[in-house]
Amino acid sequence: MSHSRGLRVHLVTSLAVCVSLLMWAGPALAAGAPGPGAAVKVACGPKVPGVEELLKPRSLVVFGEVSGTVEGPRFFGEVVCQALAQGLTVRVGLLIRQDEQSDLDAFMSEAAIAAKDTPLPRTAFWWVGSQLRGMGTDALFQLVLTLRELKRAGAPLTVFAFDAGGKPAERMAAQARNVLAAVDERPEDLTLVLTHLLLARTVKSRPGDEEAPPMGWHLAQAKRPMTVLGGSHDGGTTWGCTALGECAVQPLQAHGEAARPFIRRWASPSKNGFDGVFHLGVVTASEPAFEVAKRTQKLADEARMKTRREKADAAYKAKQYTDCARLYEESSHEYSSEQDQDAYGAACCHALAKDTRAAFDMLRRAASLGFDDWFHIQRDEDLAILRTHRLWRERLAAVRINLRLSWHAPGGDLALLDLLIDEHNDRYGEDEGVVIDWAQVKPRSDARRAKALQMLEARKPPNAVDHVVAANIFLLGDSVEDARKARELTGKAMALDAKSQDAVTAAATAEDRELKAQGKPQRFGTQRHRVKGQWRLYPVDPKTTDAERAKWKLPPLEELKQQAEEENTPAGG
Repeated sequence: MSHSRGLRVHLVTSLAVCVSLLMWAGPALAAGAPGPGAAVKVACGPKVPGVEELLKPRSLVVFGEVSGTVEGPRFFGEVVCQALAQGLTVRVGLLIRQDEQSDLDAFMSEAAIAAKDTPLPRTAFWWVGSQLRGMGTDALFQLVLTLRELKRAGAPLTVFAFDAGGKPAERMAAQARNVLAAVDERPEDLTLVLTHLLLARTVKSRPGDEEAPPMGWHLAQAKRPMTVLGGSHDGGTTWGCTALGECAVQPLQAHGEAARPFIRRWASPSKNGFDGVFHLGVVTASEPAFEVAKRTQKLADEARMKTRREKADAAYKAKQYTDCARLYEESSHEYSSEQDQDAYGAACCHALAKDTRAAFDMLRRAASLGFDDWFHIQRDEDLAILRTHRLWRERLAAVRINLRLSWHAPGGDLALLDLLIDEHNDRYGEDEGVVIDWAQVKPRSDARRAKALQMLEARKPPNAVDHVVAANIFLLGDSVEDARKARELTGKAMALDAKSQDAVTAAATAEDRELKAQGKPQRFGTQRHRVKGQWRLYPVDPKTTDAERAKWKLPPLEELKQQAEEENTPAGG
């Protein structure tokens, strides 16, 4: 195709995104509500040792987990599954703000279930502060999805949110009131509550906040039948946040209890007020659900845009330019790293359809999105119809401004950078076999080199950035003298700024260019040449090690070889 980046096949892997239910093996749920006392037909996992004595009607069981793991919500979901399989009616309490109950109900409603749509609810719990203390993890969202599937099968299941706002002491008391209210609403049910380990403690003190007794203590004051289990694990990782708000995967020290999950009740409560333990084995961190949702949405968006661009490319090849323009224009209005190129592709197709106004509009949009291929746009035959129009130079100028901005380094002289851009422009396409009129180009190149040296001499104080730019102008030449001047300039740049990576890499390039111009093997591997029409790395001195290349901010030799050979892959291939 005639334009280099706007119309090419975009190699974005198309992923089919599906949500897996944590507990089920195949289509294990039977439709229709069961009769009183009837077990829901579910295929739960192997029974966790010790779970049987917990699964009784008129019971309240609180699970205090080490939040932020995959295994905690999964284990809890398995307990719910076992209870329903035994024919119990179950009420599930989750540490979600009670003021989001209506959103939770809507997500679990028959209409939502029938729609079979599983986007993450757009509520504050999931999207604003959900990463704190492991709340709002993807594992918890997967648990909610599992509970929803149970409801879809007609399971006698209610899900309620019990968290509250306010100061810590008020919040703990309110949580307990909300749980007890749910129990009182249907006291004959089995109520299972999942909360944080510290909030489940039934002793009055709570580490980190002695003035706010935990929810478990408030529940204990009601003197209701209750079992409180503390979470245990055999090490692994969790998702958590530091006091400074830095959230990441955190290591957990192993308790060494067992590799496999179990539940064990003790003869008497522990010093923390727990009646027993539920052990998870080795645990793994579960990141915030909104991070997974954003990543999933990004993949879906990329797959959709890839399909649209492929259709635009096919329309271009079929000379259906109106369709091509429409498709690329649609993509240009969706955020992606290809937006500017989509807008440019639309401009090309509009121009080929002889809609000059639309073409100029999309060129303006491409420039506003950062399109900077000033070298190519001047030569693109798809835009030939635009070149005599009064707006053409204006659009070219906008694209050149973007190019200057993308190449400009802080402190550098823009006038000197313009010399480098013009030198590249005169030699554009040389590597691809474009015939260069050297009778015209060489005098201009000689004048630019002289001008660059004059500008360096006049610049007070001198800086490394300008010396690197001037060196690159000389590096575009082919003679030994050009390469030696580039080495001299990069040497001065390194002396002016020993930390300049650009200067170091340019110095290595200049040395390789000089050796190549002399017909000798290069030292580092920055130079290429054509062998039977294919780009290959110019011969390299085998004594140079990758460790030495790293000192000059260059990649290993194998990577340099690969980069050279990748130049042989056609755009979109």
